[in-house]
Amino acid sequence: MTSPQKSQRWRLTLNQFLHPKSGNSVSECEDAIAVDSASNRFALADGATEAFDARSWAHQLVTAWVREKDCLAPLEFWTFVEEQGRILSASWSRMKLPWYSEEKARGGSFAAFVGIQIDLNSEAASWQSVAVGDSCLVQVRNNKLVRALPVASSTQFGATPVLAPSNTSLQPEVALQIGFDKGQLEDGDLSLLLSDAVAAWILRLSEDKNERALAEFLNLLKRDDEATLAEFFENERASQRLKDDDIAVLGIEAVRI
Repeated sequence: MTSPQKSQRWRLTLNQFLHPKSGNSVSECEDAIAVDSASNRFALADGATEAFDARSWAHQLVTAWVREKDCLAPLEFWTFVEEQGRILSASWSRMKLPWYSEEKARGGSFAAFVGIQIDLNSEAASWQSVAVGDSCLVQVRNNKLVRALPVASSTQFGATPVLAPSNTSLQPEVALQIGFDKGQLEDGDLSLLLSDAVAAWILRLSEDKNERALAEFLNLLKRDDEATLAEFFENERASQRLKDDDIAVLGIEAVRI
């Protein structure tokens, strides 16, 4: 659990969880989470396994984004991605790579991304988000899903999602598919940033009205019981209800003081 952030009216409590694919170590996980408690900016990215240096790209996107002041509007975010892609490419140019890695590096790296900024300095707490790909923001109220974006249905997750490219010149059309949204928070609302596998799983639970499993997951997350939560997800994988992929979860609970 991260230390709570406060305003005169609101308090945020944060819980995060990273879990790799079965058989992998945490160091091999290509999902990334970043938090800037001073600005209440939070981000999650999911690096594409098939791409070159995807783990670095995911980490770079989230850590750089939470330090920014803006990058919430689609055009701002695209300019940000272009800049970060140039930084990543420059880091590769300083490395001695084998020829096959050089070829793959020319195609760049890819990641799904979702970021949220929460404003607590008003009577009604509010949020703004930006997203590209299939990492999701899900808003939970009284253990029920009330909003999900940019993917709103478990059936919408596919094998070839739109992703933020480090080499933006190769995929300029992605700039037109960056999602932006905003909304308000009520007392006790939980905002979840989720990588694709766990997002699809949660949306399916909601669609199937499986309130027991959803409540069990939320309780384990809030308790910061990582070992039990990891066991819970391994059981969901074994039952084939959850895809065996890296899992990243950041829970942000807003409580009125």
